[in-house]
Amino acid sequence: MDEIYSIRPEERKPFAVTPEFIKVFNALGELDPYRDKETENGGGWASLGAVLADESYSASNIDALFENMLVTADGTYAIDYEWVFLFPVPAGFVKYRTLVYFYRRYKSLLGGQAEREFIGQFPEYVKADEKLLRFFMRRWNVASKSTCTGKTSAPTRKIIW
Repeated sequence: MDEIYSIRPEERKPFAVTPEFIKVFNALGELDPYRDKETENGGGWASLGAVLADESYSASNIDALFENMLVTADGTYAIDYEWVFLFPVPAGFVKYRTLVYFYRRYKSLLGGQAEREFIGQFPEYVKADEKLLRFFMRRWNVASKSTCTGKTSAPTRKIIW
């Protein structure tokens, strides 16, 4: 995890709710309960920003899973760029997703450990509200199959050997 998320300081910034974030993560209105009631004209996401108080990166690879990393003598390289966003995404969600996917893939090798127990071993990586992170996981699984398909920010690259 440390190697995947060793992001240069200049590429880190506090998470802020943006129109792009709302378009992708609130496509069906699921985050509306976090919308500030006193704000009119489409804004008002300060409450959500407070719940998701975390850092974010200048680019977030939602698919930064261990199986999408290639470790070589020259360093670690991401090999999957289909879900890269150039707007703020809470770093906690991206890290949480990495851990959950690892757990779900390898839980049979983890001695019967429950998912919450496994995730609980990494408090330094999971800083946002777990309920909201679980919501994002459910939402993301739906979004990746429907509303967000084809809206990635990184072009497909052909590898020439």
